[in-house]
Amino acid sequence: MDSRPDFIHPGGSPLMHPTLKLNRSEMYGFFELTPPLQRGKQLIGTQEWEASLGFGVVRGYRWGTIGGRASIAWDGEDEKLDLGEYAFEYLKPVSPTWRLVGTLEGETDELSLIGEAQWQFCRLCTLKLNCGFGITQKAPDVAPEVGVLFRF
Repeated sequence: MDSRPDFIHPGGSPLMHPTLKLNRSEMYGFFELTPPLQRGKQLIGTQEWEASLGFGVVRGYRWGTIGGRASIAWDGEDEKLDLGEYAFEYLKPVSPTWRLVGTLEGETDELSLIGEAQWQFCRLCTLKLNCGFGITQKAPDVAPEVGVLFRF
């Protein structure tokens, strides 16, 4: 007898990551807090509080900008502190309103290569279109994302 359901329906609201970044020239710190918006859903969303604290460095050159970041993360479900997300990034402006980004990003045993296009459609708003491709076995094979970045 097969114990899998006939149909899996993941519906619900999108995942939110409110982030606070403190910039200081070529170094920055950040704090992310993810509320448990999907406690009743088992397939999507976050069932418990999650938080991460990290730092990053960036350096601009004529040929583009490179950066790296790392964080420690607390997962409310496991109630433990662990190495969070880490990444190495390359950003290249191709026009006054468009930028291309290449990122090698990981967390624990997941590693992905991400390509992204960013369009700054107003002074404080940027549309981000990206797609991640899993490099390690536990990383998602393909992970497309669309987002809007607001600067205050």
